[in-house]
Amino acid sequence: MLLRRLAGPCYFIALLLVLIPATDFISNVWPLQPGDFRWRFGMTGLLAGFLLTPMLGIVLAGLFAAITEDHGMLRMVSMVAAVGAVILVILVALFALDVIQFRPEVPADRRGPFDFANVRSIVKHLLAAGSLGWLARSGLGVTADARDGKGRPARAVATHTVLKAH
Repeated sequence: MLLRRLAGPCYFIALLLVLIPATDFISNVWPLQPGDFRWRFGMTGLLAGFLLTPMLGIVLAGLFAAITEDHGMLRMVSMVAAVGAVILVILVALFALDVIQFRPEVPADRRGPFDFANVRSIVKHLLAAGSLGWLARSGLGVTADARDGKGRPARAVATHTVLKAH
């Protein structure tokens, strides 16, 4: 019951961990110019630096939902993580195309640092996408198990068995 009373503030803090960096990111890339490959290139590179804090907010919400056995919230957080993972994978594919398009404009003596920065950005995006996908799969698996009656009773039986042994 104590954890349920903390749910509101914890979910709100998790939401702030997602929304504040998101608004900072949007203010840095405004005005939106998705038709300009230079803007897309810069936006995707900049996003790599903004990913960790929102991911922490998603993990915090998911962890708190799991601890309190709030399956509805865990399902919602898992779906947000899944959508985030898919969006990041799509962004990486588009970013790679923008890199290919932008690279000829980079002076030859600057291509080494350019390539390194792009690979680093792609790796960050793919790690974030993989982490979010893993979180989504795990969270959805927990909620499916709970819905099918596989979650809590198994723990209760194991606890009962351990207590009887002593």
